[in-house]
Amino acid sequence: MARPIPINRRWLENQQRRQSSTPRPPAPPRGVNYAQTLRELLEELLPPRAVGTPAPSDDSGSPRVIPARYRQTCAGCGEPIEPGMRITRHPQWGIWVHEECRTRPQRAAAVSFPARYPGICRACTRPIQVGQAITRRVGYGWVHLECAPQPAPTQSRL
Repeated sequence: MARPIPINRRWLENQQRRQSSTPRPPAPPRGVNYAQTLRELLEELLPPRAVGTPAPSDDSGSPRVIPARYRQTCAGCGEPIEPGMRITRHPQWGIWVHEECRTRPQRAAAVSFPARYPGICRACTRPIQVGQAITRRVGYGWVHLECAPQPAPTQSRL
């Protein structure tokens, strides 16, 4: 029969010191609504407006507009977005568009931009070179712009 593993004396001393120095907090009572407790604490610490109401985007209520950092295509007008142009997020699509395209309907079939890294097109398995126009294709990932499915032309009824 094997000898039993001896108790680590130092570990045991540390455990006893912890138990004697800091009393354990009392167990929380059953049925406590932690969300309500947190809300009450927030009401004490924050002004009344901040609890339960969303904070405004800024003082004027207008959408956030920032300068573009990367080249891409605007889905509102189909024109390129160059670095430094003023862009904002479209309220329905959630993608970056020109500031003036925020209220336009979508015109561009796919948002594209130049590739920043080399890779492989998942639709045609050819390499993607840095600077080539790429877009995101559902189910495939990043593909060449020409490999993305083109939307069917709309037929007008007269």
